[in-house]
Amino acid sequence: MSNSNNVSVGPNATLAKVAGWVWVSYGALLGLVLLVMAAVPIPGGWVLLLLLLFGSSIFAYVGSQTVRGKAKDTLGNGIGSIVFGLFGLQAAISTLTADGDPYRAFGSLLAGLILLVAGVIALIGRSSYKRWRASLDQTKAH
Repeated sequence: MSNSNNVSVGPNATLAKVAGWVWVSYGALLGLVLLVMAAVPIPGGWVLLLLLLFGSSIFAYVGSQTVRGKAKDTLGNGIGSIVFGLFGLQAAISTLTADGDPYRAFGSLLAGLILLVAGVIALIGRSSYKRWRASLDQTKAH
């Protein structure tokens, strides 16, 4: 497989790029949902909404950097994704035990699993991603 720069991309670099696309998609979807939610009053008000919107843009940015080979490594992004995924799973459990809202719990569960899987994929593809990124740097140097 090759990218737009005709630099060979190994299967694990492709895995890291898939994780990047998941982060871009997650950030964009979360941002869209938050913009729709802006019309509805939520606990925490505008401050919480703006913090979540900032977080969604961070996911989109990190994913974009990974897909384009601009991220120095996938280690921090992968670990961060796993941590946020675990927060999502914890939120799902808390929601079910506290108020029993199955729809909110399902949303948290789904978001948590998506981030957890993306983080694991990013870590699996880390070494190949670094080789691919180094080959991009060598191509630019010539």
